[in-house]
Amino acid sequence: MVPGIGLPCGSMPGQASGVFVLAVSLKGGATGTFESIERLSEHARPARLAKAARLKFAEDRLASLVAGALADLVAERFVGCDADPFELGVFGKPDFRAGLGLHISLAHSRAVACCAFSRAPVGIDVEGPIAFSEEISSCFATRERSRMRALEDSDARARMAARLWTRKEALGKYHGCGLCDEVLRADVLDGMAPAVSPPDGDVSSIVSEPPFFSTVRMAGQALSTCGHGRLHRARLGVDDVISCISAAERPMTIGVDAWV
Repeated sequence: MVPGIGLPCGSMPGQASGVFVLAVSLKGGATGTFESIERLSEHARPARLAKAARLKFAEDRLASLVAGALADLVAERFVGCDADPFELGVFGKPDFRAGLGLHISLAHSRAVACCAFSRAPVGIDVEGPIAFSEEISSCFATRERSRMRALEDSDARARMAARLWTRKEALGKYHGCGLCDEVLRADVLDGMAPAVSPPDGDVSSIVSEPPFFSTVRMAGQALSTCGHGRLHRARLGVDDVISCISAAERPMTIGVDAWV
């Protein structure tokens, strides 16, 4: 076991296909923000601690630490007892090392931290409503801009902007290239992800079928994934994550039957 995480190691069952998402609501837990940061920090990897320390606000540090804890839980449960199973891609996207048979993607806002994992490449992002304006219109494709401008209600436009933006972020993470020009120009209104040719980030040699988008709302945020197969989600709280990584007496079992 990875120290401090009370989950048994083991491989992902063969029938477990699709995109699996662990989503954590960062609000309303019994444990306060600073205590949560302290307890999560005790079990975080050095790289995650360093990343969280660079963040100015406590809410952002908590979100980063929760996302890192989720990655460690998935690594232990489905990859095995490797001291450091992660690597950074060409554009800085964290993933499991090649040959481990699993891919992972992380995202967080101040309201939600989430982790997506799959046998195929995967991307995830989460964001609150985004005020759409002409200043940011160049970040969206022509049809996307038209759809948002047609919405009379500003709140509806903000929700639509978040939906589209998180899909672009997820698409960039799927390809491992981030928000490159090719991804920003992509039209992501439809469920099937558009074909893009990002620099040094193409995954066509890994997966022949195009990926699909899925977008849900959680805690007022748009949460989007880009991947292959059915979406399976499990919603947790910060206290659940802390309990899972800090005490063996109440371990969380992340198994196929737990997903909906």
